[in-house]
Amino acid sequence: MDPNKTLNWLDLWSNDTFCNQFTVHLLEENLLPRALVSFPGSGNTWLRMLLMGVTGLYVDTIYPGDEFFISKAGSSYELKKDCNCSLLQKTHDLSLFSVVYNMAMANKSSEKRLNQEVEHFRGDGILVIRNPFKAILSYRNFAFGGNMAGLAPVEAFKQGIEPVKIGNRKISTWDQFISRSVASWEMLATVWIRELKRGGVVYYEKLRRDTGPQLLRMAEMLGIPDVNKDRLDCVLRHNQDNSFKRSESGPKNYPKNPFTESQHLLILKSIQSVQLALKERGLDPLPVELYDFYTPMYQYGHWNISSL
Repeated sequence: MDPNKTLNWLDLWSNDTFCNQFTVHLLEENLLPRALVSFPGSGNTWLRMLLMGVTGLYVDTIYPGDEFFISKAGSSYELKKDCNCSLLQKTHDLSLFSVVYNMAMANKSSEKRLNQEVEHFRGDGILVIRNPFKAILSYRNFAFGGNMAGLAPVEAFKQGIEPVKIGNRKISTWDQFISRSVASWEMLATVWIRELKRGGVVYYEKLRRDTGPQLLRMAEMLGIPDVNKDRLDCVLRHNQDNSFKRSESGPKNYPKNPFTESQHLLILKSIQSVQLALKERGLDPLPVELYDFYTPMYQYGHWNISSL
């Protein structure tokens, strides 16, 4: 991969006199696009920054309104859309709209459209999977808070039957939001796992725990075997300096566990489905031992529903 234009406006570590020597570049135009794909709330934007830092290559997004980069660039933000000159393109496929805007996700038509999206990227990219319990909570907060660090009100997690209003929009009830999110999380993961031809699968929890080794692993997936050690050190040094992380605790009256038993079981079943898809491809299983809210569904010959 030969870097092309330097993005002088994109300064990842402006307050670090050593690290700010490292720049981010575009690749030559009209390369075949590769995906950085995940269900919303899975750390995709955070990983986007990490990858740009460690590789020195730009990671684009398919979505308009790239506020973070516009704020860094000021008036010099000039990047032709769809130039196909980036290392990866951030995408959530259909899942971004299927949950918030009440589109039906779990049906054959949606699966067909998702397959078309995978075909657009030729099955080439990195799939990021996060514990669905945490990803759904994060996405609910995003839907209400309006940004990646925003928090939803406590009412957003109550088991009401009426949609919640945000301005002139209606957001699904918590139960509807979970059922749509679970279907979307499972479908996105299983379709990409089965159709993935190049790249690989990354687990958010492992990335958080072992950031350096996981970034080196991803660089190899992307055909970048030689990573600059000083760049990697800068990424790890500034790993916590991100504006994409919301408070884990939330307000004092936030529910510790907002999932009912039936919601919990629904999510566990979707985890099992994704585990099966991974097993069929000979890939490492989901690191469920690192999952908050996770309890095994099936142990010692019986369903473990009582422990939910």
